[in-house]
Amino acid sequence: MDEDAARLVIALRDIVLRLLRAAATGAASSTDDRAALNDVVLRHPAVRLLTDTPGQAAIRPLVPDDDGAGAVLAVLAAATVELLSGPDLAGIALCDAPGCGQLYHRTRPNQQWCTPHCGARARSERHHERSATG
Repeated sequence: MDEDAARLVIALRDIVLRLLRAAATGAASSTDDRAALNDVVLRHPAVRLLTDTPGQAAIRPLVPDDDGAGAVLAVLAAATVELLSGPDLAGIALCDAPGCGQLYHRTRPNQQWCTPHCGARARSERHHERSATG
């Protein structure tokens, strides 16, 4: 992948992160970000194909790209549209452990942290704060 292709992939990654963070916080997404994502979807279309595993599909670029960048863009853009428009959107969250802020998909409705490590760090921080003020 050349530098120009890498820049396109990084730009799309940043757009996707902003859209997912907006969804996770309940904020309105940027019109420019939605337009940019839709533009990538139109320039690099992808399709869903059935796999050998029941209930699962694979996303494949409709027009294979020799340098690979188009394929990356197509799959990332299609997966983002699928996530932001599907039933899994409600599970998108931001980890609220101190210093984390990572996006993750909740496996339980009351899940607050992306990993058990972040949960332990958050509980430890709360305990430390209570001990220091109490």
